Amino acid sequence: MTRASAYWALVAAALRFGVARGLDLRPAWDATLYLRAAEGLARGEGYHCGMFGPAADPSVPTAFYPVGLPAWLALFFALLGAHPWVWQLAGALAGALSVGLTHHLTHTLGSPRRAHLAAALACFAPGAVVWSGAPMTETVWGASLLAMVALGRGPGGPRWRAFGAGTLLAAASYLRPNALALGAVVAAAGDGTRRARAHLAVASTVVALAWIAPWTARNCVSVDGCLLLSANGGSNLAIGALPRGEGTYFQLRPSEGCPLTVVGDAARDACWRRVARRAIARDPAGWLRRMPGKLAHTLEYERFVTSYAEEGAPGRWSPAARAWADRWLFTGAWRALLVLALLGLATGGRPPGVIRQSLAVIAAVLGTHAVFFGGDRYHVPLVPFFAMLASRAFLAIETPWNRGPGAPDGTPRAAPRELSG
Repeated sequence: MTRASAYWALVAAALRFGVARGLDLRPAWDATLYLRAAEGLARGEGYHCGMFGPAADPSVPTAFYPVGLPAWLALFFALLGAHPWVWQLAGALAGALSVGLTHHLTHTLGSPRRAHLAAALACFAPGAVVWSGAPMTETVWGASLLAMVALGRGPGGPRWRAFGAGTLLAAASYLRPNALALGAVVAAAGDGTRRARAHLAVASTVVALAWIAPWTARNCVSVDGCLLLSANGGSNLAIGALPRGEGTYFQLRPSEGCPLTVVGDAARDACWRRVARRAIARDPAGWLRRMPGKLAHTLEYERFVTSYAEEGAPGRWSPAARAWADRWLFTGAWRALLVLALLGLATGGRPPGVIRQSLAVIAAVLGTHAVFFGGDRYHVPLVPFFAMLASRAFLAIETPWNRGPGAPDGTPRAAPRELSG
């Protein structure tokens, strides 16, 4: 990264850590499970069912949730202790990496001003800033996706780029297994010859699978089936397939197809997959009709921050303050970024490689949620990619900014062209 990229990362880290300490969000939703799992890993106890609460048996290994975020937090807990400021620091560093990489990748397009603009949009996005203080997957996952793109475009030969991109692809997959398909998608949208892109897609995926193989072997030995990474894919698919959820999350009931007598991570995963397949087969048109609603839940608004805060500390914000924050601070800023990104997408000319790869990531992630289910917090990992798209909206108006010694009559210089590669 350039020096300016590092400066933006420092600003983002300070902002995110300061906001996290000031708001002190209490753990809620999946965060309580991730923190228990991280504490157990930091103590050397392994990844076990104790993460599900005191009633669960800590002697039973689990692979229900992906292990990536607990492992990331456990590194910090082992060094600094399991304190709130430690997981807030971990989130701030992941968010800072995202902002620094946003500047770095946009800078490769040939316009320092647009790189600063993209970094600013990513740095100060209110939802992304606040959410980095919550021990949830979105912030770290977004950073790993950006790092995968950056290493795939980085210096060195094709073998080194494939190794770096594959390593980060594995890290992203340990956080969310659906990332495994992104390696080929991102490589296909990049620069170079068709053969070079195919080589990067295949080689990076092979590298990622090599990093994942030890965890798959662990699952074969420790749980009731050879799960590649985790066992929550079946339940997530069922949530998106059953009509009760209307496109967003709901709590599955045993009566919907998988009674409590079905035990074991792999067995329950297979059971919920069967439920999902039957639901889709019964009403495929209805399943397809719910897809736009899933995308609407993912893109249209941003209320997850106040919902999370209310869950962790009920009554912390007054209804009026919460309504104002939902409408103006979070949803308003998010929609402004989305509009700018759409304007950037409409800018003429063939997009360069970085922009095509950003579009590929956005399309792949949204496609995943169209199949499974939607939720507004799921767009947080995409904020840096939307910021890079949004910076392109200013391509046509850069000309007046570029005056200098080479134009003594005040005639603006030509706007810089985007560079592919």
